[in-house]
Amino acid sequence: MNEQEIREALEEWEKLSVSSENRYAYEMRLKWLRDQLSNIRGERRGWKKD
Repeated sequence: MNEQEIREALEEWEKLSVSSENRYAYEMRLKWLRDQLSNIRGERRGWKKD
């Protein structure tokens, strides 16, 4: 990506993050992704899910 594309992406992200609904949806998606990553790492270490 060039500098202009990065600036445009940041501006778009700022617009989207202004809405409390969008912010909440983003945070819930991020939490879900982190949970999935944790589960995958746990399975690799031999932990079992309940």
